[in-house]
Amino acid sequence: MVTEEDQRYKRSWLAIGLGTIVQMISYGSLLVAIVAAQSDTPDAAGPAFAVGFALAPMVFVTVAFTSGRHKAPVAVLKAMGLWLVVALPLSLFNPIFGLSVGFGLGGVLTLKE
Repeated sequence: MVTEEDQRYKRSWLAIGLGTIVQMISYGSLLVAIVAAQSDTPDAAGPAFAVGFALAPMVFVTVAFTSGRHKAPVAVLKAMGLWLVVALPLSLFNPIFGLSVGFGLGGVLTLKE
């Protein structure tokens, strides 16, 4: 017999899996933009940055709504605010570390709600 706790557990892992896919697209686009900005063709950085930055909230939307958390919209707003406060300043020093910490903390906050 499948209990409610088992279903919640499965939904959480499904949310983590789908959120990871969206996060890797966003993360990869942002890293491509950072590398392109330092290359001989900095014009290529604009579209990559736009895609990566636009997909960042979708990571938290995917995790919150797929996991079936209560108050999912509030969790998404909190996670995105935390991502902006943490990821962007830390990315000035080390982009890989800053984006990783921002996505990680935002995902944990989204699942916690």
